[in-house]
Amino acid sequence: MVSIPLVTVFVMSVFFVYLIKKFGEKNQLFDVPNDRSSHVIPTPNAGGVGFVFAFIIGAGLLLKGQGSYELFLFLFPVIFLFFVGILDDFFSLSPAVRFFIQTLCAILVVYLGEFSLRWLGLYTMHVAFPHWIGASLAVIFIVAMTNIYNFMDGLDGYAAGNSIITASSFYMAFSMFFLHKFALIQMILIFSLLGFLVWNFPKAKIFMGDSGSLFLGFYFASMSLFLIKQHPEIPILLPMSWSAIFIMDASVTLFIRLVRKRRIWEAHRDHFYQKLNRSGWSHKRIIWLEYSHSILVCLASFLFFKTGEIGHVFLFTAIVLSCLLKFYWIRLFFLKKMSLKY
Repeated sequence: MVSIPLVTVFVMSVFFVYLIKKFGEKNQLFDVPNDRSSHVIPTPNAGGVGFVFAFIIGAGLLLKGQGSYELFLFLFPVIFLFFVGILDDFFSLSPAVRFFIQTLCAILVVYLGEFSLRWLGLYTMHVAFPHWIGASLAVIFIVAMTNIYNFMDGLDGYAAGNSIITASSFYMAFSMFFLHKFALIQMILIFSLLGFLVWNFPKAKIFMGDSGSLFLGFYFASMSLFLIKQHPEIPILLPMSWSAIFIMDASVTLFIRLVRKRRIWEAHRDHFYQKLNRSGWSHKRIIWLEYSHSILVCLASFLFFKTGEIGHVFLFTAIVLSCLLKFYWIRLFFLKKMSLKY
């Protein structure tokens, strides 16, 4: 049953995003379409400001007095990065400055949370690293996830909807392990994102912007590291699978661009969801395909707790293959459509 406080978070998010939308319209703060855009009309940006503020207020009120020291440890750097995202939305920071700040925030959260990727425990991959290597890998993981979510925020309702599915998976995991405060904060995020989707679902009246996408990537990376710290028997691949739709698309696209010697930091329309859009699929049709795939992957991932080590290998292999097969189909479909078009 949905509690009244969570409904309040949803209403706050709807209202705050509306205010940002009006502010953007009044001050002509639009994301203007270009050759690399998936939209065709100027649209207000920085909607992430609204849902993140609703999340922060909701978390502060609902977790007040619950001894949430661990949450503060890594929510503080996440919130700091959120404010940097606001600056980027309105003043367009350089990639170098953004990367530097992201790395500093990642180092801070790894230090405060004592996080580390010291162990790979998937079947024969029982590899232990020294602490400094594990901490360095954790920093790289956070920065990578932060940018992956930023890259994948390019379609109406895409990042927000998939983030709701990812947060729901974290909610299920934290509930299973009786980490109730951390389960509750996932619900707060879910209702904040639902409020944003009121304005962002196709056709979007406002976009998330860097303030929202950077926050989400950093947040889910931090939650992943916290989960495996609390339960070291869980490989990082499990929480990563809850963002597999984004991670695989961004990684494969990046690899292809590197092979083709293209600049990976430049804006482009080479992601697979963008190829579907360029092939004529509507935003709504694409996101329902991606939502469905994401839900299936997340549900399948919980078979991890029902299978042994060999089963884990097959499970994560199946998740990766499901993405690769989808990409292969999209590529063939895209090439066919482009050849007919020209």
